[in-house]
Amino acid sequence: MNPKTSFCLQHCRCTKTAEKCASLDFASKEIAENAPEGTPLFEIPLTGNEIWEYKLGPTERVDGKPLLKLQGYLKLLRSADKYEMVLNQPLDIESIYDSFRLILTALVLKLTCKLSYTSDLKTVEVFLVIKPINEFAPKFAENLKLNVPEDSKVGSEVFSRLPATDKDVNPSGRELARFQLWKYIPAAALDGIDYFAISDPQQGSLELQKAVDYETLHPAGATMLYLNVSASDVHGITTFAVLTVQVDNVDDLPPEFYHPGCPQYISLSKPCVVAFEAEVFVNYQGPLNRLFPGRVQARDMDRLNVPIVYNLEETPGRGTEDFENFSINKTTGQIDIVSPFSHPQIIRLVLVREPVLHPCHDRAAAVVLLAFSF
Repeated sequence: MNPKTSFCLQHCRCTKTAEKCASLDFASKEIAENAPEGTPLFEIPLTGNEIWEYKLGPTERVDGKPLLKLQGYLKLLRSADKYEMVLNQPLDIESIYDSFRLILTALVLKLTCKLSYTSDLKTVEVFLVIKPINEFAPKFAENLKLNVPEDSKVGSEVFSRLPATDKDVNPSGRELARFQLWKYIPAAALDGIDYFAISDPQQGSLELQKAVDYETLHPAGATMLYLNVSASDVHGITTFAVLTVQVDNVDDLPPEFYHPGCPQYISLSKPCVVAFEAEVFVNYQGPLNRLFPGRVQARDMDRLNVPIVYNLEETPGRGTEDFENFSINKTTGQIDIVSPFSHPQIIRLVLVREPVLHPCHDRAAAVVLLAFSF
């Protein structure tokens, strides 16, 4: 045998014997979603001229176009004695979700090895787990405001869900875990914690637990209340915000007669009680200008400044003949005698009505006592 031929056969046989596809001593790897570009995942040792390649395999979550795009997040680098799988860009769960609407939990890496002297391929799968990292705190919407009508029923829901979000994508489910109310330290008198409660801590549902009567709150300047609310994620990171609650006045109270001696401010606990009196001469015709304790006046107890409409009504038990001797200005409340009386007597008149918004609460009455004399 030719010595050169013998050398070649021995050399080739030796090379074939030495070159082989390395066995991996792992089936899965884990990497944090915030691991930076260039982070090594694993190594594959080389024995000769074998060639390793990789592609992503489909999973239940990852397939189609996202699969092709995510291929570029990893790269397999070769050096003199090994292959190394490294991150080409971070596997950030949030940015991947924004790009593909895909909640990434894992990737399947299909590795193939080809020896230089054969067309046979060796295939190995590595399961790459993406570990989520709590990178963000919960965040409330800006300028939290809520309007609550004063006639809202205790126990009613006033906010179905507090507007908070958490940018962290939680593969296992909900990221926000709990909503709570806390004392509002800057102004205890304006703290709404006694009036509201969170009925569902997980959803952030807010309900009324104490009546918010506008007329009761107004004297204390507390028609605008503040709630110190918090949102916590599943990792315990908590964010606070202030929810401003404006108590809206509604027309749920009647008007009130008053005179100069009544308190300037309307009080539900101490309403102003008025009975008007006047003494006029028989045969007098004209306006009743000398009423005691003052001219006819009424005001809206709801502080809505709803226009007052004045009316005269017959006193029960009397005939219509006396009632027809009077007229009233529906806007000012000025009473006039339009037909004079010819003999002394005492007459009672009843006033007044507000425009019908809430029929059960639209009426106030006052007695006008008139004494006619010679």
